[in-house]
Amino acid sequence: MNELLALPWQIQVVIVGGYFAYVIAYSGKRSAHKSIDTLSIILCFGGIGLLTFNFIDQVIPNLLVVWSIDISYLREFILAAGAISGALLSALVWRRFLGQRLGKVLRNLGKSEDNGLFSGWETLIQEPNLAYSQLNVYLKDGRMLESYPLSRFYKYPNGSCILGGDGSVAMYVTHIESAQGGRRETMNLDCEIEGPRMTSIPADQIAEIDMRRKPIKGDTS
Repeated sequence: MNELLALPWQIQVVIVGGYFAYVIAYSGKRSAHKSIDTLSIILCFGGIGLLTFNFIDQVIPNLLVVWSIDISYLREFILAAGAISGALLSALVWRRFLGQRLGKVLRNLGKSEDNGLFSGWETLIQEPNLAYSQLNVYLKDGRMLESYPLSRFYKYPNGSCILGGDGSVAMYVTHIESAQGGRRETMNLDCEIEGPRMTSIPADQIAEIDMRRKPIKGDTS
């Protein structure tokens, strides 16, 4: 840490921007990354921040005067903010558009479905632009918890459900099926005073998860 703090502030800005960009671009997809992977990606995004830094440095004059007021003391702040913003913007573009498309191209070229993520579950929950309609969670004790229709909960706190990277699930349980096959609808799921009731299920209690989902209407990605 001391070595990092001893670096020139410009290099620190590039590294900070690269790290924030990495967090945004690979949120939920970092469990399989090794240290060299993390460092390489940070430097890639940081490199974009550095290009942005150099560009702004060229176009902004050393003497900044606005309405006869000298604000040259803000120049370094503008350079730093621009460099970090450039890295973050590139991360957003990668996350929203380029990453998924490039993955499809590489899979088609290599005839492989391996996307580099740690598990099939991690791939499943990271698929964007999908509308979830039904979620069934089968527990190891034989019970089944169902949430249907999920569209009912889209505007609820935390959305219709939460699919944890560790395999855990949080859901609004609408129906419960016992190990003996009896099925019942849950009561008091909604409460105008206290709010809706959400159930969290740890990964070690789950035997199987079934869900229905489809592309969001109008999405072409």
